[in-house]
Amino acid sequence: ARRWRWWTCVPPRGEVRAGAEISAPLVGTLFPSGALPEDAPSRVEGIPPERMGNQLLLKCNKMGKEGAMALVAGIDSSTQSCKVIVVDGETGRIVREGRAAHPDGTEVAPSAWWDALEEAVRQVDLNEVDAVAVAGQQHGMVCLDADGEVVRDALLWNDTRSAAAAEELVAEFGEGNRAAGARWWADAVGSVPVASYTVTKLRWLADDEPENAARVAAVALPHDWLTWKI
Repeated sequence: ARRWRWWTCVPPRGEVRAGAEISAPLVGTLFPSGALPEDAPSRVEGIPPERMGNQLLLKCNKMGKEGAMALVAGIDSSTQSCKVIVVDGETGRIVREGRAAHPDGTEVAPSAWWDALEEAVRQVDLNEVDAVAVAGQQHGMVCLDADGEVVRDALLWNDTRSAAAAEELVAEFGEGNRAAGARWWADAVGSVPVASYTVTKLRWLADDEPENAARVAAVALPHDWLTWKI
């Protein structure tokens, strides 16, 4: 039977605490996400600290045969293309790679990202891959309805039609004073909205396409949508 392991990278020193997720499976034991037992070891051995990042999500369906090279795949769905590499999990050596272009423009149908991923994957062999991680462009607006269907083409980070909406959002939370509004945003979320941010695109959608806005049940970033589809 197929078994899945989920984990995320732990802090740089490789410390593992009860209740935390782990950056590598403990051999012979299957832990649900976030359910590390009290008697787990205090460290995950054999993982160089420089290879540990934060929030790297992996999905693993097997450990591989004893003594065999463990292969992991990385998917980078960027603005311009989708790139897939398969590497030796121990050494980082690239074993094979594939690439497919994304459409030009600042407004893209998310299905194009999926088509590019399939094309790139056809250039590599994922049959023996033990884990997959997805990275990609940020700040795109992928709107989904209650059935998980895409409401409209995604607006990418480089689409600036929401510039006016960004200014309105800042000013509103400063009662018309932009400087006060900027301070409010910075204190609340750590950044001040600009046209590239998804929140400003949602405001634009509400103002310019209210019928589409009314259908929105969830919003995802491009790489979140791709990970969900996988």
